[in-house]
Amino acid sequence: MEMNYIYSAISGYLIGSIPTAYIILKKSKSLDIRKNGSGNVGALNAYEVSHSKMIGVFVLIIDLLKGIVSYLAAVELFSGGFNCAAISVFFAVLAHCYSPWLKFYGGRGLATAAGGLMLFIPLSVATWMITWFISFNLFKKNIHIGNIAATIITPFIMIIFNNFYSELSFLKPGSQISFIIFVLLIFLTILSKHIKPMIDLLSPNKKAEEVHNV
Repeated sequence: MEMNYIYSAISGYLIGSIPTAYIILKKSKSLDIRKNGSGNVGALNAYEVSHSKMIGVFVLIIDLLKGIVSYLAAVELFSGGFNCAAISVFFAVLAHCYSPWLKFYGGRGLATAAGGLMLFIPLSVATWMITWFISFNLFKKNIHIGNIAATIITPFIMIIFNNFYSELSFLKPGSQISFIIFVLLIFLTILSKHIKPMIDLLSPNKKAEEVHNV
């Protein structure tokens, strides 16, 4: 079982580390996405830098697939349960956010996390989306505010109602503590990539409307 955890971590990390937006922009536009737009290696910045909806959607789909494939690798290849899936998806998100191939630059992890989570804790994705929609519409329709609010509020809801979320998960966690640890790790990783946007939003020298929404 311990080896399955290791295999899941390695496979998830390798899958998640593929810098989709960087590769696509470099090949199609000869641009380094890290030096353009917000510098974020993700779908929305890829769209804004390239001015191509097709590129933005393509990057989004591939980043979603990274989460999906990392989950499937753990469950199908290594016959793992909740813990293996959680480890694989977490490491995929971690590597997406801090890709070793880009000197630990990366995206913000939302698409990759959604791809993995929707396969075994789909209610978490629904909770995040509902929270995002409410926050986005309440606070100046700023994408960053929606992302940050949803990423902070969702894990609290999941932890408070962990029995409910566990019961509705397609893979049952072995214990409440393993579920809570996974939820905290994955959302803290995503939140770590929103520190700069949070600082920008709180800065008296910048209006929230002027923050680059990626």
